[in-house]
Amino acid sequence: MKRIATLTALALFLSFRVAAAESQVEIMQFRDANASVASFLVKRSQLDALPRWNDRKGDPPLSQRKAVDIALAELKRRQLALESLELRSVTLTRVNDVSVAGLWFYGVTFSPRAGGVTKPYWKSMVLVLMDGSVVNPVIRAQ
Repeated sequence: MKRIATLTALALFLSFRVAAAESQVEIMQFRDANASVASFLVKRSQLDALPRWNDRKGDPPLSQRKAVDIALAELKRRQLALESLELRSVTLTRVNDVSVAGLWFYGVTFSPRAGGVTKPYWKSMVLVLMDGSVVNPVIRAQ
């Protein structure tokens, strides 16, 4: 009886872990030369609550200027030397999950003033959602 209860508890725990993993959407992924993968994951519930944008009607809910300001604050939080970085690009990208319509995010990328790229590349990239929240990567070995 004890063994059945333990197996049931284990099955519930594993089911919960699978359900939790399924409730996230990967909006971007990078692989680096060291074979690690940076996945930018957003909880489905957070995606559902984000402002939508129709690219044929008006401006995005979050301005590009505000996205850059949020990205700079995030780089400071990551303790990167802001004076050695310059803005490289700001991209507006639609979430590619077909079940989620009208969701966009900004990818704000900085590069060293002296040239080259930050290693790993994702370290100087900030993904900003339309509500102003930042998506940090989950790093795993490949």
